[in-house]
Amino acid sequence: MTSTATKFIAHPTEVVDEAINGYCTINSARVVRLTGTGVVALRKVHPNRVALICGGGSGHEPAHIGFVRDGCLTAAVCGNVFASPPITDVAAAIRYIDQEQRKQSQGSELPPRGILVVVKNYTGDVLNFGFAVREAAARGVSIEMIVVGDDVAFGSDHDGRRGVAGTVLLYQLLGCAAAEGLDVSELVKLNTSISKHLVTFGASLSSCTIPGSQRNKDVAHGTVELGLGIHGERGLEVMPFVDLSSVVTRALEKLLEKEAAVCPKTGKEDHSAFLLLNNLGSTTDLEMSVTLTHTFKLLEARGVHVVRAAVGRYMTALDMHGISWTLLRLPNHSDPILSNHLLSLADYEPSFKLGGDWIPLLAPATNAADYRVDIGERTSEELLAALLAKQSSALEGVASPAAAVHWLHVLRNLETQGDYFNQLDAKVGDGDTGFGVMRACRGAATIASRLPWNTDLPGSLRLVAHVVADAFAGSSGPLYGTFLVAVAEGLPDTTEGIDDATLCQLLRGSFIRGSEAVKSLGRAEKGERTMVDVLEGVMAAEAVHNATTVPALFTAAASAAREAADHVKTLRATKGRSRYLGGKEIGEADPGCELVFQWLSLAAASLSAAKSSA
Repeated sequence: MTSTATKFIAHPTEVVDEAINGYCTINSARVVRLTGTGVVALRKVHPNRVALICGGGSGHEPAHIGFVRDGCLTAAVCGNVFASPPITDVAAAIRYIDQEQRKQSQGSELPPRGILVVVKNYTGDVLNFGFAVREAAARGVSIEMIVVGDDVAFGSDHDGRRGVAGTVLLYQLLGCAAAEGLDVSELVKLNTSISKHLVTFGASLSSCTIPGSQRNKDVAHGTVELGLGIHGERGLEVMPFVDLSSVVTRALEKLLEKEAAVCPKTGKEDHSAFLLLNNLGSTTDLEMSVTLTHTFKLLEARGVHVVRAAVGRYMTALDMHGISWTLLRLPNHSDPILSNHLLSLADYEPSFKLGGDWIPLLAPATNAADYRVDIGERTSEELLAALLAKQSSALEGVASPAAAVHWLHVLRNLETQGDYFNQLDAKVGDGDTGFGVMRACRGAATIASRLPWNTDLPGSLRLVAHVVADAFAGSSGPLYGTFLVAVAEGLPDTTEGIDDATLCQLLRGSFIRGSEAVKSLGRAEKGERTMVDVLEGVMAAEAVHNATTVPALFTAAASAAREAADHVKTLRATKGRSRYLGGKEIGEADPGCELVFQWLSLAAASLSAAKSSA
């Protein structure tokens, strides 16, 4: 049984009205709400500038209400969620602006500059706004209407395409042009020129949910729908989500393919473009930035040079987990005058800013050198080279020491358990321990076979500690790095010539130092449900103290770790993220404790297997 989606709203029928009130409350110095309507307009209408109106159904915020400001929209008309606003509201917006323009121009020789209405290409919007515009024109208002159709997922011509995020880029450019002094007819002509080259294409991992309703539809888990509409309308195709690169590649292929079909005048010489990467609702900033990186790379590879770009939430679809790409190709070759004009509008200050935080359309860096600064920090490869430089050249060509074989066995097997550790951590923490394990194992594995284990055991361990701490990150990285550094202290450069009993004693001492270092850095004690419980449990085990061979030592340590990790499940956390669970962590495994058991168990298995085959 499917239930209604839970949202932070009072009542579905009042959500738009209350949202408009909230927006106007916080922005009251700049905007007003026309009583009894869903119209939000500038408090001060500029007398010598063409006013822009846009609107449509709510649920796409910040479009359009968030762009009512100087240099962009003069008014936005908000309908109910995904529903065109009524004719009366559109007419009220036109009447308010016309009255304010006439009032402000009194005593001036210049008449009001007029109004340009920007409408997305949806039947309800075109009909309702169109009726109000014709009615106003019949009364003598200087007014024109343009219809935007930038979504190239469907439709071979402008009239058959939906209006989506490109609308925001368009009316931002037109708003700046109006601020420069263009009249209504000139703005209409500019719109025609821009629209020829304006295309948008989207991709989503989910559909959207209207307040008070069930989800319109859903995108199957592990897939992404390309061309999904901003009201949840069906998309062009569904593909498996293999990785981000394949999704961005396919989306941009479709975008450029459709662009070539609907913008036939765009030639290879017209390679510069504006890019608007739009968050369709619930996509995280982290995902948006990663997608932007892939987008820049793939567009450049296809001969499209992004000269201005913006990323953020411009036209959303409620809670849709998706992204849309808007591309505006500059006609450098076919119309250089228009191209230069668009660049000047993009750089227009202070008007050209997009999004709730007024993010400017910026010129991206041409290469990494433009935004990176080298502070002389040495990489793990450089540290490895420095370590090896200290060793005798006689080491060259020598087979990997046994220590490297055992390390690689542990690292490669642990890396495969990333999902397991994420699942454990999701129950008692933030669900990312597995990712840290995989990063740390991959990083350490790249250097393990090349370390001078037989001639500089402490140095080798310290470099592994550096890699693990850096790659694991979070709170676990420094703790494991500290453990390994402390273990390295007191160990000899080589274990050759040391009998098993003495080596076991050295390893027990190192383990104790490691445990104490973790306790000190983490400010944790036994009984607080941390990895300290397992480390201390290992050292308290009689079998560990009695072991006289290295395989027996690690086997006993793994057994003690298992027993201690099971006991930890009964404890209430007083350290780490689990302490916020208020006892709900009791009965669940602790990922940090399980990790100690796993690497000890894997090491024991590798050592025992080597002994058996000897």
